[in-house]
Amino acid sequence: MEEEAVILIDELDLHLHPKWQKEIVADLKRTFPNCQFIISTHSPFII
Repeated sequence: MEEEAVILIDELDLHLHPKWQKEIVADLKRTFPNCQFIISTHSPFII
């Protein structure tokens, strides 16, 4: 995705294994480098 965007994600950590929680933010940033993410979470792995 080359477009710029703001993406809102509520409870990103919901139903994800802790290992995947640790990796998902980096994966999103790598896949969508021109996007800004606003994420809500209760997970200490994502913060």
